[in-house]
Amino acid sequence: EIAYATAIVYYEKENTEPALENFKKIRPDTRFYENALIHMAIIYYNNNDFDSGIAVLEDGMTRVADSEKLSLIPYLSSFYKEKEMIEEAVEVIKKGLLIDPENTELLFELGVIYDRQDKIDLAVEQMTAVLELNPEHPDALNYLGYTYADKGIKLDEAETMIKKALEQKPDNGYIIDSLGW
Repeated sequence: EIAYATAIVYYEKENTEPALENFKKIRPDTRFYENALIHMAIIYYNNNDFDSGIAVLEDGMTRVADSEKLSLIPYLSSFYKEKEMIEEAVEVIKKGLLIDPENTELLFELGVIYDRQDKIDLAVEQMTAVLELNPEHPDALNYLGYTYADKGIKLDEAETMIKKALEQKPDNGYIIDSLGW
């Protein structure tokens, strides 16, 4: 508890080296371990030290329960994407979906990765799955609305989706851009 509290103080003061030193002292059998891994990942990400972030998270994934893995997976996927390790990003998200097949954030992230790979049909499939589980998901609404508008198809549906997303995130530039598109 003392190491975690100390690490948090250093983290909040943006004194990353002592924060990392203290986060590394947190043992896997404590209730602080998962949060320590996430904080370390954020520090590494902000410092563009993607290799260290991947190493910490991959090691952590071997030490935590499945339910805790779900909170680590988006971070690990982000690191993989930064390193252009797209297949690894897809695989780690799929592992998460085996644990929780209805996790809308993982489904959305998988769709984003498919879009990045120009696998638009698979991306649309994932976004549709997100909306089946959560019809109000603003980012999935925006993605599908923009995709339809960009292709010049289902324009009325696209406009409805984007406006629905904009109601939830009225200041989001991406959604405003989609509506303009």
